[in-house]
Amino acid sequence: MNNFAHTVYLNVKRQNTTLKIRQSRCKMYKILIVDDESIEREGISFLIEKYKLPLEVAQATNGKTALEYMRTHPVDILLTDVKMPQMDGLELARHTFEKYPDVRILVFSAYGEFEFAKKAMAAQAVSYLLKPIEVDEFQRVMAQILAQCDELAEKKKDEQQRGEEYRQQLLFRLVTGTGLGKAHITEEWFSGQTLCLLHVQTENDYFATNEDAFCQMLKDCTKYKFEYINTYPDEAFVLFYSKYDLSDRLGDKLKGIQEKLRQNGCEASLLLGIDFTGLENISARAQALSRIRNELYEAPDALLLEKEIGESVSYYAEAIEKLRAEVQAALNEHHPEIFLSTVQRLIQQLGQNCSLSKMYMYHVLYDLLAQMYRAYGIQDRNEIGRGINRVLSCNTAAAMCGVLEEIMASLQGTPEPQTEDSSAIIRQVQKIVDAEYGEPLSLEYIAEKVYITPSYLSYIFKQMTGQNLIKYITDLRMYKARRMVADGNLKISQIARNCGYDNPSYFNKLFKNYFGVTPRQYREGERDESIV
Repeated sequence: MNNFAHTVYLNVKRQNTTLKIRQSRCKMYKILIVDDESIEREGISFLIEKYKLPLEVAQATNGKTALEYMRTHPVDILLTDVKMPQMDGLELARHTFEKYPDVRILVFSAYGEFEFAKKAMAAQAVSYLLKPIEVDEFQRVMAQILAQCDELAEKKKDEQQRGEEYRQQLLFRLVTGTGLGKAHITEEWFSGQTLCLLHVQTENDYFATNEDAFCQMLKDCTKYKFEYINTYPDEAFVLFYSKYDLSDRLGDKLKGIQEKLRQNGCEASLLLGIDFTGLENISARAQALSRIRNELYEAPDALLLEKEIGESVSYYAEAIEKLRAEVQAALNEHHPEIFLSTVQRLIQQLGQNCSLSKMYMYHVLYDLLAQMYRAYGIQDRNEIGRGINRVLSCNTAAAMCGVLEEIMASLQGTPEPQTEDSSAIIRQVQKIVDAEYGEPLSLEYIAEKVYITPSYLSYIFKQMTGQNLIKYITDLRMYKARRMVADGNLKISQIARNCGYDNPSYFNKLFKNYFGVTPRQYREGERDESIV
């Protein structure tokens, strides 16, 4: 042990001082000790180790090497001597203030330099220690500096959390088109990055309970940076960003993502958008994906690429038109067996392209059914419409063929079950939701209550109301929740349960997405003026 360290050790032992610095601190800080004398540096290091201060120690011999070190290594505390070769401690402190304003600075000097140092740094926030160091003083000063580091770390954490919450809310409102214009977008967000949106649609409320698992799965499957944007319990957007082109690279990852979801009991359809730049364009890109969702006839486990959909010419494929002609011939000649086999081939041909235009599919099926009914002398447009709705509710080619076989059987004399009017079904569904919004509501449960298939319910609900059923349920729950929060009679956790959410954290997040503030903030009178 050198002379200085030995002196410090004797002082510590003689005073039997216990430093009043919190030992339970989880946060470790980095201290850079700068002195041209190794004895001085080792003495300070000895005290830090002796009292188990939450500090990782680095050393430098002068101000110049200290600045070089700080260029590549983050430092929380700078402890520097005054007199050193090449660059003294005061010049080092001034450079540190300019370049690294969050670094806490502690100057230690001999008595003759002490007043000079304090006067030179009078305008700056600097702490001081007098040589030789006394343990009591060291305790007081280090406790003060570590408290400042804690305060700064907590402030940065709060700012980061507020920034992340604001960014999440902004992204939600951009993809859903609910307020917040371009003026709210921070220019540096995603600057110089290629952006790409992925839309994920699930058959159940997967995201209400599996957000963390989903995000981890995306990290494992793609290795790209992303922002997860939950819109409803059954759907979410993912905004990927990179310096490189994304859509081609991500397109190869979709099957892996879908398979992981399936392993977790979730059937999902994935729609990947094209690359774009500038966060101000995210609303237009999200709307484009939503239009595709509305316009395409797709299976619940479809993998769709916007780029391929835009380039597709399979709508008008020669093979499809040829099969349609064969179907017409079979009908004209009253050959039901040939008709059904040809229809099966036609539907399989249509099903080869999962990005088939819903309007084109509607046209083909309407024409097919109209031909069938006309061949058997039936002109009732309502009956034709019911038949089309039944076919469009199918998710597979086999199911379509089954429905057409049933219709053919009814035309040949077997009674076909009558389908209830769609508007009456929708009114019944809305009554169920209004009465049971606080219970677990699934598409399957509601479909069973109104005696139709889930896929058909989903189809006619969107056709009649312009929104999917899960969105309708979520909207109702959120506005009921807002009323309960404003009343102030129930705990927030109870309100979440009353509105059908067992996960209070997810409920809080959804509420904030809708109304701009948390339930607690809303109860305390805070409002987002841009939201009605």
